[in-house]
Formats: sequence, structure tokens, C-alpha cells
Amino acid sequence: MSEEMRAKLRAAFEAFSSERVRWLLGRSRHIAEVGKLKPEETRELIRSILAEELERGLIVSELKANGPLTVPELAQRTGLPKRKIMWHLICMMKEGRVAIRGKKGDYYAFSVP
Repeated sequence: MSEEMRAKLRAAFEAFSSERVRWLLGRSRHIAEVGKLKPEETRELIRSILAEELERGLIVSELKANGPLTVPELAQRTGLPKRKIMWHLICMMKEGRVAIRGKKGDYYAFSVP
């Protein structure tokens, strides 16, 4: 198995360990039944949240394997844009999933607590 495939599997594991994803998958039928969203809107919402959590899982798995890392280092390792990585890091800091662990040059370095 290639290293890229292993990284994707680690990211998927991290994503599906997320409370946000477990809640969404558990409540998706209820969301659809309540009828506040059309079926296609519900599917799109679920796809969007799963995509975000897969990206966050990729970031967390890189931090676990190689952290602490800076935003540019994470961008290089994940292929995600720096802006998107920063947004994910801010969200995950609020959730306590990542933390600042000092600086590397001009950049903050992040790790998993």
C-alpha cells in the first residue's frame, strides 16, 4: 500500500472519529424527515461536512505523525491551500483538537494536544 493511500486512510479514520460526523450521520435521517431541507440540500450539507472533516482528519493525522508543523508545512504535506488549513486549525483549536506549540521561524507551529 502506498504512503499516500495510508495517509488517506488515517485521515478517514480521524474524520469518522469526529463527534461532528458521528452526530451528523446519526441525525441525517431526522434532518431529512423534518423537511427543513430538500433531499438534495440535505445530501449536499452532509457531503460538505464530510469533506471538511476529511480535510481536518488529514491535518490531524499529519500533526500526529510529524508535528508540530506550521501552516506552510501542512500545506506542502496535505496539498490543501494555506487559507483552508488556517481556517481548519482555528476551528479545531476552538474544539481543543489542536494547539499552538511554539514557533518555527515566522510561523506558529501546531500539534495535537
